[in-house]
Amino acid sequence: MAGDDSISAKFSGIFHAATDPLANYKTEYHRIKTLRAKGLVEPREVAVGSRLDCRSSGVHTIASTVQYVPLLDTLSLLYSKPEFRHAVESSTGQ
Repeated sequence: MAGDDSISAKFSGIFHAATDPLANYKTEYHRIKTLRAKGLVEPREVAVGSRLDCRSSGVHTIASTVQYVPLLDTLSLLYSKPEFRHAVESSTGQ
């Protein structure tokens, strides 16, 4: 389908521009600092349970956690970028 190729090309262009935007930053510290300044959506940690750890020093309760990146915050950040919003709106005919 010709329309699908057009949509694919628009999104490909957006993501191609972001292929390696942090290549000039030599340390993890500078990369994270730059991302935070641009609105990085930080992962969140949530406790999902606990487990018992039996060692020679005794039994200890260890928290089990997972990390996730909030989808709503991520989408809000993407849609706050005019070029992304324009690509989405033009691909849906709005």
